[in-house]
Amino acid sequence: GTDKIRVTAQLSEFVYKHGGSVDSATMTKLGGNFAILMRIKIPEEEENKLLSERDQFCSQSGLEIHLHKSYEGGVEEKKKYYKVRLTGADRSGVLYRVSTLFMEKSINIQKLRAWTEDAPFSGKLFKMDATIELPPATDIHELSRDIDQTASTVGVDMWLESYKDEVFVRVPVEHL
Repeated sequence: GTDKIRVTAQLSEFVYKHGGSVDSATMTKLGGNFAILMRIKIPEEEENKLLSERDQFCSQSGLEIHLHKSYEGGVEEKKKYYKVRLTGADRSGVLYRVSTLFMEKSINIQKLRAWTEDAPFSGKLFKMDATIELPPATDIHELSRDIDQTASTVGVDMWLESYKDEVFVRVPVEHL
């Protein structure tokens, strides 16, 4: 909805009044709108009540809410996470080409933030930080070469950072 001081408080109160809690959330302002992606836990007996009161809450608060039920998966194999960072001149198609590379390699984007900022001399810089989840059999050296090739084609700087000791660290590919 429209960015207002009370959005987070209103939404979290709505969840709380139904016996729920926020398990995780991501919030951001895009233009004049405020977007929240929130995973909540509510007692099963409150689900229908929350759904039936959603429309009234939306009309009173001015928020738009979409609810989807999620399910916990089974045991998962150990995942490999990396950070991809990108910076370069702002031009059309950068995100398209990078996300297409990820799609072709069956790489799942866990989190992505893209933005522009003023360049030091003129124009705009496009920047991106993405956390990616690699399929188990991914050859990191091949992926690094593909990232370098895509970066060269698009005209940006792009690099991988490995996840070590709960921190992303820029490591030369030969040391991965």
